[in-house]
Amino acid sequence: MRHEFTLATKRALAERAGYRCARPECGRSTVGPSDAVAEKSSRTGKACHITAASSLGPRYDDSLSPQDRSAPSNGIWLCAICADRVDKPENVAAFPPELLRSWKEQSESTPGTDHATPSDKSERPVLELSIVDFGGVQGRACVRFGALTVCAGTSKLSCGLSDMLRVFSDRDAFLVCRQPITDEGCRDPESGQSGHGIQLVVHASDRTFAPRGELILRRSDGSSIAVVCNRGRAEMWVDDVRTPVFSPSIDLVEIPRLQAESFERGAIDGLMRCFALSGEELVACLEGVPGDGSLFGFCYELGGGDLKVRVGPRSPFLPLQSLSGGELDRVALDLGIRVAYHNSRLHPTVLGIREPCVPSLDGLGWGRLFEWIEGVQPPFQVVVDLWSRPRSGKLTHALCYDVVGGDMSVEAFNIVACSEFTRS
Repeated sequence: MRHEFTLATKRALAERAGYRCARPECGRSTVGPSDAVAEKSSRTGKACHITAASSLGPRYDDSLSPQDRSAPSNGIWLCAICADRVDKPENVAAFPPELLRSWKEQSESTPGTDHATPSDKSERPVLELSIVDFGGVQGRACVRFGALTVCAGTSKLSCGLSDMLRVFSDRDAFLVCRQPITDEGCRDPESGQSGHGIQLVVHASDRTFAPRGELILRRSDGSSIAVVCNRGRAEMWVDDVRTPVFSPSIDLVEIPRLQAESFERGAIDGLMRCFALSGEELVACLEGVPGDGSLFGFCYELGGGDLKVRVGPRSPFLPLQSLSGGELDRVALDLGIRVAYHNSRLHPTVLGIREPCVPSLDGLGWGRLFEWIEGVQPPFQVVVDLWSRPRSGKLTHALCYDVVGGDMSVEAFNIVACSEFTRS
């Protein structure tokens, strides 16, 4: 026996998704004017079961009651094309229930719809990034962003997601944005010798890069910003209008790589340079306000023109120059979160975390970070670039991606269910 959705449930699923397909890579509208009758509308969406309506269907869960099986919580709104794709028997393993639930949550979250309030939009300013022949992507790939977005395998790219977002945030990053030049061998095609009689082998195989690349950022306020780059210069377009000068589109806070050498001229000067802050801004971030979150609970002490930190409840205050590499990595994360809290009170903010900047963070550390972000739900978005999947940590609401393809020949960003992403 099939346990179908009622008409009211189908209508609720469609309306909660804004009549758009919940699959992040799709998102097409499923309602519009009818081609057959001028006075009528046409609907192409489907209310699909996350776990099957009967034992013969895909992803059947025999632990559910008939009421749960036909409840809105077990439904997701998809376009006809995506609905057929996820339910094909050969595709069931690629679309597990956890993955469909992550789509549902993202599509029904207020910032993911046109129903978002200004407050909602400020906490999730970035909706989507389309990458076309840029940064190691061959062709076109798309990434949707949630409150927490984690991408594994970004070492295959010349720049991670945080680096790509920096092009929209930092003028210097925009100005140096260029397309790579296609590889050209240095060996003589006949003799295999250089002009000096020395055999040269520069690379094992040629790589061809497109002369033109694009980054297209879609924000929660409905605007679209594109950066078009070639081998000579980059251009910025806002809603199909070219801008004569660079204008920041988002506020990106990045976790810097802190080392003892960073503080040769003092801790305060080093942090101001690493986080691109003024002295007043740094003090405001360190002091914070009630309600600000802290990942590690570090305490900071300003005095005598220097800064000291206490990394444990019974530890003394120590100068940053005396900390170990692992302690400095945790200080960088803790301060980055404080800076993001401070900036989010002024304008919509994204916090970017790249694994190379906190190399000492192990699986337990990443797990603690992810669980803290999902538990606290800070008023800013978080984007994490990893070399590989984390081996610990419980993710329940994040949008998780695997980079698919070879080095500098990435084909796609495949979304992965949270339960699968952190499995060792």
